[in-house]
Amino acid sequence: MMVPFTKEALAAVAPSVHPPELPPRAHLKISALGEALSAHLIIAGGPTPRDAVAELAESPAAGNQWLAILESLPVGGKINQRLKSLTDGWSAIAMAYDERDAEAEATFLHEIEPLVRTRRAWPELHATLEPGAAVSIATRCAAAGPTSDLGFLYGNGTWDQAVTLCGLIADAGATRSAAAALGALAAAFDSVGPRAIEIVYADTVPTDVITWVILQ
Repeated sequence: MMVPFTKEALAAVAPSVHPPELPPRAHLKISALGEALSAHLIIAGGPTPRDAVAELAESPAAGNQWLAILESLPVGGKINQRLKSLTDGWSAIAMAYDERDAEAEATFLHEIEPLVRTRRAWPELHATLEPGAAVSIATRCAAAGPTSDLGFLYGNGTWDQAVTLCGLIADAGATRSAAAALGALAAAFDSVGPRAIEIVYADTVPTDVITWVILQ
């Protein structure tokens, strides 16, 4: 869940965390794993990769490693979001890519191949969201340096595509459960559909399919 950042919202999620100095257009991302809640500061837009790393990295050494990863991403991307976890000790930078024609998509796939070649099922997952779909790639950095986690956020998609994605990363039982849950969401938000679909990797394994919806 993402909401406008207020001291009251942060206190409800993480009462022991001191509110940071807030930049313009800051939001609070709230994540839940069981009964555990996490709070993350979301900053829209972005400076250059070098400036974003200087803002978020815990040390120059970690920042230099992170910058190298950002500079290895496909050309043409622009930072559209920075995230600083207030509870879990890591930060993230998301690089956004607009929709691409067939030629630009071929270039994108060639340039991203070194990053995803060990990521299980990535070609199938990416192809499910239609060739050339707009996508944002998030890399993460902890105090010791960049992690191997990756996030791919697609700014389009359907409920059926979300179920297909679940089937590519989970067993039949988990996929049926996900389909039922997504069906309930579709019934509630059918006129809008998913605002975005996100695929999350922990190291080489795709672990989550997240559907983002706008609450009216």
